Amino acid sequence: RARIARLMLESDFCGDIINAKSNDGWTPLHVAAHYGRDSFVRLLLEFRAEVDPLSDKGTTPLQLAIIRERSSCVRILLDHSANIDIQNGFLLRYAVIKGNHSYCRMFLQRGADTNLGRLEDGQTPLHLSALRDDMLCAQMLYTYGANINIRNYEGQTPVAVSVSMSGISRPCLDFLQEVTRQPRTLQDLCRIQIRRSIGLQSLKLLEDLPVAKVMKDYLQHKFDSL
Repeated sequence: RARIARLMLESDFCGDIINAKSNDGWTPLHVAAHYGRDSFVRLLLEFRAEVDPLSDKGTTPLQLAIIRERSSCVRILLDHSANIDIQNGFLLRYAVIKGNHSYCRMFLQRGADTNLGRLEDGQTPLHLSALRDDMLCAQMLYTYGANINIRNYEGQTPVAVSVSMSGISRPCLDFLQEVTRQPRTLQDLCRIQIRRSIGLQSLKLLEDLPVAKVMKDYLQHKFDSL
């Protein structure tokens, strides 16, 4: 099938079919990502398929791959500069809501914005971690620059959200209160700012920076135990 698809894409009709949409606005890349067809995803991107087309419901191939847990397709799409912050940070929030720590880690390493809130309520990934009492997610988010003092539309910080939750043992609350009392080190602040200044698409070039390897490893969070 991949061979037939390649022949079609090598034909004069490539421009007519590569981004063609179905009745619900799905392109071939949507379909390939949804079903986890790695070879087709690579093939379509090789022939310059649009990486972030929107379906009629406003979803991209990357979102479908995330929802369907097609991890290899997710990596391929991100390697081809798919928008990791699509829909105001949907992907990172979705990973937090699902408690998918591997996706959280992947998105954060690739530069996902930690402070984008849902349009309907302003809940950021850190607020959602507090709601789920997910300390590991909260730790990862904070390490990658999440603002501990950011407020949702009700004026609540992540700490306030955690306090409002019932339960005797709340590890996430303990962590959030601890980092609220203790400011970040200058070293960590510099790392956060450098990564933001470099930008999403250039983070992959960190290895090429003319600095010591220990600095490159630090900027890429290779010393983190999370």
